[in-house]
Amino acid sequence: MNTTPEVLLTSSQLAQITTAAAGYLLKHADRVVIMGLAATSIQRVSPASGLILVAGNEHTGLNHIQVRHSPDSLHRTWLEYTAPSGEKKVRIDDPSRFRPGLMPVFDYISIADAVYLHGALETKNNRRPTEFELYEGAYIYPDGIAVVHRLLLYRGTKIIHSLFPKESVPARKKTKDFLLRRGQASATWYTASAVTKTTIPYLNQEGRIRYAISIYLRFSEKREEIELVKYDASGQPELYLPIGSQAYEGAIAPSPVAESFRWQYADFSALEVIMRDTDKGLIT
Repeated sequence: MNTTPEVLLTSSQLAQITTAAAGYLLKHADRVVIMGLAATSIQRVSPASGLILVAGNEHTGLNHIQVRHSPDSLHRTWLEYTAPSGEKKVRIDDPSRFRPGLMPVFDYISIADAVYLHGALETKNNRRPTEFELYEGAYIYPDGIAVVHRLLLYRGTKIIHSLFPKESVPARKKTKDFLLRRGQASATWYTASAVTKTTIPYLNQEGRIRYAISIYLRFSEKREEIELVKYDASGQPELYLPIGSQAYEGAIAPSPVAESFRWQYADFSALEVIMRDTDKGLIT
């Protein structure tokens, strides 16, 4: 479970930021000037709306938006909730993600402007109305696709607490009742065997590895093989399950970095079902 205390901006910090933003707009209306890396450091002020984006931390501002909603973020937290039956259960908090390819400081402000200036103040879905104001509205991307986003401002200010799409764009597959998080992919080139091995670990809420997906690229044979590995409580492999193989159609041998990137965000939902059902004893 997530036990890190939430650290938001204080009333004095909000006042400090608001004052600094007025001078920022006079000097840097159409430019991005990062004024330090502290939580209160202004990253940009919108000349259109006056919205203020600060560096923040993992709980608020730009850093918070990146940690929770960047398409590249691997951050996950485990949350306890009460089922309709009254039973206490745990689920992974897997928030919505922005489209890939955005430039955060520039594009986040553009999206926030659209939501704030052309959207609507939302009261029904605001879970913390004493602290934040919630706006909801659509942002039209350059390819013409309109996506609904939500914007949270500190109440009575134009300081952005959070910004996120209402749904992930594009929509991501989620494996129901799956309680492991995907870790950082890594790849190694083995010269003697001319094989690139990519490993994608899956970790439990204590950060211990429980499974790993291994992909072996045999470029000389134009073939890649996939294997699922289960680990015991001490972190040692206890089960190797061959999944299958497929042809590799690349014209040149990719670098380990390229392979890590290729597989990091691949759809492994079918293998995640196998992991889930194995842990439940449905597969032996």
